[in-house]
Amino acid sequence: MPKPQGQQQQQSVATDSKTMKAVVLTEYKAWEKQDFTPVSVPIPVPQDGQVLIKVAAASINPIDWKVAEGFTKPFGWAQPNPLTPGYDLAGTVAGVGKGVKDFKVGDEVFAVNWSADRG
Repeated sequence: MPKPQGQQQQQSVATDSKTMKAVVLTEYKAWEKQDFTPVSVPIPVPQDGQVLIKVAAASINPIDWKVAEGFTKPFGWAQPNPLTPGYDLAGTVAGVGKGVKDFKVGDEVFAVNWSADRG
């Protein structure tokens, strides 16, 4: 019996303790022409005022394809350089940057990634 899609994806989240799997878009082009193959990327380190979230679930919304296709470029939004799509997410806080007081490692959270000007 085949495994559900979500279970297959969860098993390949990280390749080692310093990298993670992510879809990264590197150029503006039609959504259906984007390459959605997950690649290994370094796990980010949270900067001042930021939290690092180990994502359990994320969604793709119309804003993702609008950014990827370049519709938001005139407004200064994120540009595929590279861009990881998925504005809505849920997971567990895995790290906190300096000055973060409202969250701690292990907190379960949901978020909207509106850091659109940074990718």
